[in-house]
Amino acid sequence: MTKLENQMGRWGAVSYIVGNIVGSGIFIVPGIVLKNSGSVGLSLIIWLFSAFFAIVGAYCYIELGTSIRKSGGDFAYLTHVRW
Repeated sequence: MTKLENQMGRWGAVSYIVGNIVGSGIFIVPGIVLKNSGSVGLSLIIWLFSAFFAIVGAYCYIELGTSIRKSGGDFAYLTHVRW
């Protein structure tokens, strides 16, 4: 039997975090954004702006995950800085 490696690369980590951020809201929110923005162009700009911040957040978690080698996610990161 072959042994599987427990590794997640950069692309896997980004995909995981974006998937957690997006969730099922991607099926509900577009109509609300379009209704409140009033135009398709503005709603696309809002989506792109939001995607940019989601990607920045994903890269922050990548950096935390590679810097702090403790399991526990946010709790481990906050206890590392003694908050």
